[in-house]
Amino acid sequence: MTLTTSKILEDVTNHMNNLIVQHEKLHKSIDEASDTFTDEQMTEMKKRKLRAKDEIERMKNSLSVYTTKD
Repeated sequence: MTLTTSKILEDVTNHMNNLIVQHEKLHKSIDEASDTFTDEQMTEMKKRKLRAKDEIERMKNSLSVYTTKD
């Protein structure tokens, strides 16, 4: 594996991990503090959570092409 490939894999892994952490934090915030946020704030947090989840799934699907064995 070349240094460039290794760096790309590290960057992808870091990005995926950051998305997962972001999704988990938003999930926790939404569950625990729904009474302290306005409807608009809750809607925005739910949208951000959904965007994070969608991006995680897109990355998983894209990476499955490279990791799936025939």
